Amino acid sequence: MSSQTVYVGMIGDLLHAGHLSVLEKARELGRVIVGVLTDQAVVSCNGLALSSFAARKALVESVSGVSMVVPQETHSYRQNLERYRPAYLVHGDDWCNGSQAAVRQEAIKVLSEWGGKLVEVPCTAELREDGPSSRFGAQRFRRLLEAKRLLRIIEVHDAISARIAENATASGRAFDGFWSSSLIDSTVRGRPDIEVVDLKSRLDLLEEIMDCTSKPIIYDGDSGGNLDQAFYLARTLSRTGVAALCLEDKAGRKRNSLYGRTAKSTQTSIKDFCERLRAVKHGVGASQLVVIARIESLVLHSDCDQAMERALAYCEAGADAILIHSVADSPREIFEFSRRFRSVKPLVPLIAVPTAFDDVTASELEVNAFNVVIYANHLMRAASSAMTRAANDILAGDRGGAIRQYSATPKDLLSFFPEPEF
Repeated sequence: MSSQTVYVGMIGDLLHAGHLSVLEKARELGRVIVGVLTDQAVVSCNGLALSSFAARKALVESVSGVSMVVPQETHSYRQNLERYRPAYLVHGDDWCNGSQAAVRQEAIKVLSEWGGKLVEVPCTAELREDGPSSRFGAQRFRRLLEAKRLLRIIEVHDAISARIAENATASGRAFDGFWSSSLIDSTVRGRPDIEVVDLKSRLDLLEEIMDCTSKPIIYDGDSGGNLDQAFYLARTLSRTGVAALCLEDKAGRKRNSLYGRTAKSTQTSIKDFCERLRAVKHGVGASQLVVIARIESLVLHSDCDQAMERALAYCEAGADAILIHSVADSPREIFEFSRRFRSVKPLVPLIAVPTAFDDVTASELEVNAFNVVIYANHLMRAASSAMTRAANDILAGDRGGAIRQYSATPKDLLSFFPEPEF
């Protein structure tokens, strides 16, 4: 073991003051080896790099004082630590909690085998590797679609639900992005889901969410309005950093699809919706906001032939992805659609929203050629149920402690958004 060897691991996407602080500390301690996570390593830990491994490696190599840049093939540091046996591992202290805590403990254990030490640099907001989502939402979402076979998206409706969803992990899985639901945005404001919540109100809420998350956000834009409204909606969302806009091909007064045929909704013509899609694409440019065309044919009891006709026309008009919607109690009809769609459009991303047929697994959707699954209202449903139970239990027990066994503590709430240190 060379007493002069110092190891730093990073994704190395966008170097900022936080990364430079880590590298500066490493240079003070000795000869710096930087392990840049490969594309496979980043995806395996539910992340995504904005640029390729080769580009990120070249960027880190250009930093003064870096002696060598090597690939880090896994989220774990073990392999490279054992290979280079550094005297020091330098990292920001942001990995002490959350999903990286286990990686940190393993690194400490490996270093102890030859007396190596972990040196941690106090973390600032800039030190977060993934950073806020507001700058590169669309680019990040496009790269996720390319890099992963299936993306899991979940509805969030405020900053706390976004923070909870961002930190959620189980069985090696995490959510890849968030859904901004028109239904839920109406619900939290005590309004029916009939497009009465204005864009400014929804954008104010999105800004709060995007302040505390690195995940791309899909915006549920209902019909998008007329051509001018759709054009300016897309431009506005693109400027704010929203990743994708989803528009549905309904006409007339908005009624939620979960009402099914009883909603008496109608679809707009293929020609009219294609004009709307072209207006949106003209507003944001081909490489910006991801545009999702949501087909309501199966909801309104048209057949798969009509849904296919629309899907192919919408792709021709510029849709980047197709969402095939259904309120049936099984996924059978969307699986038929996916089989037929894939035979002619093997590369266009396909999206499912399994609200009515919620026993289907994400893995089953993946097998049936879907690229994205959206859990469109689940966090609000869970929150509503939990709040109802808590309110009734407090009244029944006549004390706040009645919810102690299943509720977070006040300290838990404080931990979500700790006070800044100056």
